[in-house]
Amino acid sequence: MKVGKNSVTGLLEITGVPAVVLAISEKVLELNNDKATKYRMGAVSVNINGSKQQSPARFYQGILDINPLAKGDECTISIQAEGEYKGRAVVEILGGSGVDVDALLAMVKAPNSKEELKAVEELETNA
Repeated sequence: MKVGKNSVTGLLEITGVPAVVLAISEKVLELNNDKATKYRMGAVSVNINGSKQQSPARFYQGILDINPLAKGDECTISIQAEGEYKGRAVVEILGGSGVDVDALLAMVKAPNSKEELKAVEELETNA
């Protein structure tokens, strides 16, 4: 797992978080953006310090077309670590309470670069 700034949103996020697919809806929805990005809602389970936390998740249809996922499959998610959607995945965990970002950050080992170290310091300052 790594902590860094999302190049699109500019917000800190935790990437490379292992998760397990709990469910994926068959209903395809579209984002309200220029590309009308297709996605399906579902749920994932994240193991944080031995505690399984469940959260709703957004699965982009383009990714599912390339790499079909099903219940029980392992996947990797990114979780926003600051801002309005803190605790939600950038693969977009919506609704629910999200995951415990502080416990997840405690699992992240030492930063791999000066950029990651700065991102962690900013996150701790904003907490």
